[in-house]
Amino acid sequence: MKKLVKGLLLTAFWVSTAFTLPAFAGTKVVNCDEGDSLQAALDSGRGSAAPIEIELYGTCEEMITIPRDQVTIFGIDGATIFGQVRHFGVSNVTLRDLTITGPGNGILARGGRMRLIGVNLIENYDHGVRAHDGAAVNLSRSQVGNNGGPFGIVAHGSNVNLNFTDVYGHPEYGVAVTDNSVANINGGSITGNGEGVYGNNSVITVRDTWIGDNSGMGVSLAGSRGHLFDVTVSGNGSIGLYVNFTGSAAVYGGAIENNGGSGVLADMHAVFSLDGTRVESNGNHGIELVRDAGAIITGTSYVPANLSGLAAWCGDEESSLQVDEPAEVGDRDDCTDF
Repeated sequence: MKKLVKGLLLTAFWVSTAFTLPAFAGTKVVNCDEGDSLQAALDSGRGSAAPIEIELYGTCEEMITIPRDQVTIFGIDGATIFGQVRHFGVSNVTLRDLTITGPGNGILARGGRMRLIGVNLIENYDHGVRAHDGAAVNLSRSQVGNNGGPFGIVAHGSNVNLNFTDVYGHPEYGVAVTDNSVANINGGSITGNGEGVYGNNSVITVRDTWIGDNSGMGVSLAGSRGHLFDVTVSGNGSIGLYVNFTGSAAVYGGAIENNGGSGVLADMHAVFSLDGTRVESNGNHGIELVRDAGAIITGTSYVPANLSGLAAWCGDEESSLQVDEPAEVGDRDDCTDF
């Protein structure tokens, strides 16, 4: 009888353990070239709190939805997803070393948190990344290029962070953030777009980045706050840095040069400051202030006469310019001091 009871207890223990094991454990290999489904592998982990790790091979022609938290997908040997990757409110999602291309947005994020490391978002039919409703999307060492939508990256009420990421080849904006979004851009480049970076009622911080060769403006801040550290804004077809609708910009170091319009233009009660920044060889004025705008030039900033023949021009009596030594600003026209 004791042996029977002991056997029953052991059986009950193993049955109980089996039902409490994670639904998905270890690393799963998915090879779409051999008929595997990435979505099926993701769905097999539903209901478990254990992390999911997938090694992905081949080209997966699927519209992917990340169904839960703690998912990591490693691309191996040029793995590609031909279809949109979506997540709705899930967090701790990481995609590494793969390409996303084809129908829809490359990434569609609503809420939640996602990291992209070494991911190429190339030639998607819509935006490269679309984040909304409080999403946070972080891209490192990635490419966002030649997507069919008007924007490379667009955020509505969300956060986007770019680290050493290149954004290029979009008809309207490389990076657009609106509706109280926050963007942090560190390193990399934003080139060959309609305009480089656009903010509307948002906050944008850019460090050590080249924003150049866009057909329109380099950086445009509408009712937004911008902070630029050692940024080069160069070779854009229109204004280098445009601040309007009570927006503001603080520029530290770097250069705003060789743009088609004025180097910096502030409009409609906007203000900006330059601290140790060069503004030269722009197609119009170095600094242009209109409709009650203001600027403070400090540090080792250098603003010589640009191609208009003026370093600074003010379009109305309400606009004002303050220059603090040792900053150098060349000829000015109708600019009153603060």
